[in-house]
Amino acid sequence: MVDRYSVDSDKASPVMRPRDLESEPDGATTHLTVVDRGGNMVALTQTLGAGYGSKVIVGDTGLIFSNQMRHMHLDPQSPSQIRAGIWQRLAQVIVNVLDFDMSIQEATDAPRFVYGGPQETGDAIAPVWHVEQGIAAKAIDALTEMGHRIEVVPREGGAVNGITRDPETGVLVGGADPRRRSYAMGY
Repeated sequence: MVDRYSVDSDKASPVMRPRDLESEPDGATTHLTVVDRGGNMVALTQTLGAGYGSKVIVGDTGLIFSNQMRHMHLDPQSPSQIRAGIWQRLAQVIVNVLDFDMSIQEATDAPRFVYGGPQETGDAIAPVWHVEQGIAAKAIDALTEMGHRIEVVPREGGAVNGITRDPETGVLVGGADPRRRSYAMGY
Protein backbone atom coordinates (compact mmCIF):
# COMPACT_ATOMS: atom_id res chain seq x y z
CA MET A 1 0.00 0.00 0.00
CA VAL A 2 1.17 3.54 -0.77
CA ASP A 3 1.13 6.12 1.98
CA ARG A 4 2.42 9.65 2.20
CA TYR A 5 5.63 8.54 3.91
CA SER A 6 6.61 6.28 1.01
CA VAL A 7 6.64 9.10 -1.55
CA ASP A 8 10.08 9.56 -3.07
CA SER A 9 10.58 12.83 -4.95
CA ASP A 10 13.33 11.19 -7.05
CA LYS A 11 11.15 8.52 -8.65
CA ALA A 12 7.59 7.93 -9.80
CA SER A 13 5.19 6.43 -7.28
CA PRO A 14 2.63 3.75 -8.09
CA VAL A 15 -0.94 4.85 -8.71
CA MET A 16 -3.22 4.31 -5.71
CA ARG A 17 -6.91 3.66 -6.34
CA PRO A 18 -9.64 3.43 -3.69
CA ARG A 19 -9.98 -0.31 -4.31
CA ASP A 20 -6.28 -0.75 -3.44
CA LEU A 21 -6.80 0.28 0.16
CA GLU A 22 -7.21 -2.29 2.90
CA SER A 23 -10.01 -0.24 4.44
CA GLU A 24 -11.93 2.82 3.37
CA PRO A 25 -11.00 6.07 5.14
CA ASP A 26 -13.57 8.14 7.00
CA GLY A 27 -15.25 11.02 5.22
CA ALA A 28 -13.64 14.39 5.25
CA THR A 29 -14.75 17.99 5.27
CA THR A 30 -12.57 20.93 4.37
CA HIS A 31 -13.72 24.43 5.23
CA LEU A 32 -12.11 27.79 4.83
CA THR A 33 -13.31 31.30 5.51
CA VAL A 34 -11.39 34.16 3.92
CA VAL A 35 -11.58 37.95 4.07
CA ASP A 36 -9.64 40.06 1.59
CA ARG A 37 -8.26 43.55 2.20
CA GLY A 38 -11.42 45.03 0.69
CA GLY A 39 -13.53 43.34 3.39
CA ASN A 40 -15.10 40.77 1.06
CA MET A 41 -15.82 37.51 2.89
CA VAL A 42 -16.16 34.02 1.44
CA ALA A 43 -16.94 30.76 3.24
CA LEU A 44 -16.28 27.54 1.32
CA THR A 45 -17.03 24.01 2.48
CA GLN A 46 -16.32 20.76 0.64
CA THR A 47 -17.57 17.57 2.29
CA LEU A 48 -16.98 14.10 0.94
CA GLY A 49 -19.28 12.53 3.56
CA ALA A 50 -17.65 9.10 3.41
CA GLY A 51 -14.30 7.76 2.29
CA TYR A 52 -13.73 8.92 -1.30
CA GLY A 53 -17.20 10.53 -1.37
CA SER A 54 -19.28 9.22 -4.26
CA LYS A 55 -16.18 7.50 -5.69
CA VAL A 56 -16.77 9.43 -8.92
CA ILE A 57 -13.77 11.42 -10.15
CA VAL A 58 -14.10 14.29 -12.63
CA GLY A 59 -12.14 13.10 -15.66
CA ASP A 60 -8.45 13.06 -14.85
CA THR A 61 -8.58 16.06 -12.50
CA GLY A 62 -8.47 14.09 -9.24
CA LEU A 63 -11.53 16.00 -7.97
CA ILE A 64 -14.02 13.68 -6.24
CA PHE A 65 -17.78 14.29 -6.17
CA SER A 66 -19.33 14.44 -2.72
CA ASN A 67 -21.99 12.05 -1.43
CA GLN A 68 -23.09 14.28 1.45
CA MET A 69 -26.61 14.63 0.03
CA ARG A 70 -27.26 11.11 1.34
CA HIS A 71 -28.36 12.86 4.54
CA MET A 72 -31.14 14.75 2.75
CA HIS A 73 -34.69 13.43 2.43
CA LEU A 74 -37.80 14.11 0.36
CA ASP A 75 -40.10 13.29 3.31
CA PRO A 76 -41.66 16.63 4.39
CA GLN A 77 -41.75 15.36 8.01
CA SER A 78 -37.99 14.76 8.06
CA PRO A 79 -35.78 17.27 9.88
CA SER A 80 -33.39 16.75 6.94
CA GLN A 81 -35.93 17.50 4.22
CA ILE A 82 -34.33 19.13 1.18
CA ARG A 83 -35.14 22.84 1.54
CA ALA A 84 -33.47 26.19 1.98
CA GLY A 85 -32.05 26.89 5.41
CA ILE A 86 -29.02 26.88 7.64
CA TRP A 87 -27.40 23.73 8.99
CA GLN A 88 -28.05 23.19 12.69
CA ARG A 89 -24.49 23.74 13.91
CA LEU A 90 -24.07 27.03 12.09
CA ALA A 91 -27.40 28.32 13.37
CA GLN A 92 -26.35 27.61 16.97
CA VAL A 93 -23.09 29.52 16.53
CA ILE A 94 -24.90 32.48 14.94
CA VAL A 95 -27.44 32.56 17.80
CA ASN A 96 -24.58 32.49 20.33
CA VAL A 97 -22.91 35.49 18.64
CA LEU A 98 -26.02 37.59 17.98
CA ASP A 99 -28.29 36.73 20.91
CA PHE A 100 -25.83 35.85 23.67
CA ASP A 101 -23.06 38.38 22.83
CA MET A 102 -20.39 35.69 22.57
CA SER A 103 -17.21 36.21 20.57
CA ILE A 104 -16.90 33.98 17.50
CA GLN A 105 -14.45 31.79 19.45
CA GLU A 106 -16.73 31.51 22.50
CA ALA A 107 -19.69 30.71 20.23
CA THR A 108 -17.68 28.06 18.39
CA ASP A 109 -16.41 26.50 21.65
CA ALA A 110 -19.87 26.37 23.26
CA PRO A 111 -21.59 22.96 23.63
CA ARG A 112 -23.96 22.09 20.79
CA PHE A 113 -26.60 19.55 19.87
CA VAL A 114 -27.67 17.96 16.59
CA TYR A 115 -30.84 16.13 15.57
CA GLY A 116 -30.42 12.78 13.87
CA GLY A 117 -26.71 12.38 14.19
CA PRO A 118 -24.25 10.90 11.72
CA GLN A 119 -26.05 7.54 11.54
CA GLU A 120 -28.88 9.18 9.54
CA THR A 121 -28.59 7.79 6.02
CA GLY A 122 -30.88 6.81 3.19
CA ASP A 123 -34.51 6.80 4.26
CA ALA A 124 -33.81 6.05 7.93
CA ILE A 125 -34.44 8.98 10.25
CA ALA A 126 -33.05 8.42 13.70
CA PRO A 127 -35.19 10.54 16.06
CA VAL A 128 -32.46 11.20 18.57
CA TRP A 129 -30.71 14.32 19.81
CA HIS A 130 -26.93 14.10 20.19
CA VAL A 131 -26.25 16.58 22.97
CA GLU A 132 -22.73 17.55 23.91
CA GLN A 133 -21.56 17.39 27.49
CA GLY A 134 -21.93 20.84 28.98
CA ILE A 135 -25.55 21.40 27.91
CA ALA A 136 -27.54 22.14 31.08
CA ALA A 137 -29.09 19.05 32.72
CA LYS A 138 -32.31 21.06 33.10
CA ALA A 139 -32.56 21.40 29.30
CA ILE A 140 -31.84 17.70 28.76
CA ASP A 141 -34.45 16.73 31.37
CA ALA A 142 -37.06 19.01 29.75
CA LEU A 143 -36.47 17.47 26.30
CA THR A 144 -36.64 13.96 27.76
CA GLU A 145 -39.94 14.77 29.48
CA MET A 146 -41.33 15.91 26.11
CA GLY A 147 -40.53 12.47 24.69
CA HIS A 148 -37.27 13.19 22.90
CA ARG A 149 -34.53 10.56 22.96
CA ILE A 150 -31.29 12.13 24.14
CA GLU A 151 -27.75 10.79 23.86
CA VAL A 152 -25.15 12.83 25.73
CA VAL A 153 -21.87 12.70 23.80
CA PRO A 154 -18.41 14.16 24.47
CA ARG A 155 -18.68 16.01 21.14
CA GLU A 156 -21.21 15.73 18.34
CA GLY A 157 -18.66 15.61 15.53
CA GLY A 158 -19.43 18.65 13.41
CA ALA A 159 -17.25 21.70 13.22
CA VAL A 160 -17.92 25.38 12.53
CA ASN A 161 -15.30 28.04 11.86
CA GLY A 162 -15.92 31.69 11.23
CA ILE A 163 -14.82 35.29 11.13
CA THR A 164 -16.58 38.30 12.60
CA ARG A 165 -15.93 41.95 11.87
CA ASP A 166 -16.45 44.68 14.44
CA PRO A 167 -18.79 47.16 12.70
CA GLU A 168 -17.18 50.16 14.40
CA THR A 169 -13.47 49.34 14.19
CA GLY A 170 -13.39 46.91 11.27
CA VAL A 171 -11.25 44.53 13.34
CA LEU A 172 -11.55 40.93 12.17
CA VAL A 173 -11.65 38.06 14.68
CA GLY A 174 -11.46 34.39 13.70
CA GLY A 175 -12.92 31.44 15.55
CA ALA A 176 -11.60 27.90 15.10
CA ASP A 177 -13.60 24.88 16.28
CA PRO A 178 -11.75 22.77 18.87
CA ARG A 179 -13.73 19.69 17.75
CA ARG A 180 -11.50 19.30 14.70
CA ARG A 181 -8.07 20.35 13.52
CA SER A 182 -9.06 23.95 12.91
CA TYR A 183 -7.01 27.12 12.95
CA ALA A 184 -7.74 30.84 12.83
CA MET A 185 -4.94 32.84 11.20
CA GLY A 186 -4.50 36.37 9.96
CA TYR A 187 -1.89 38.80 8.81
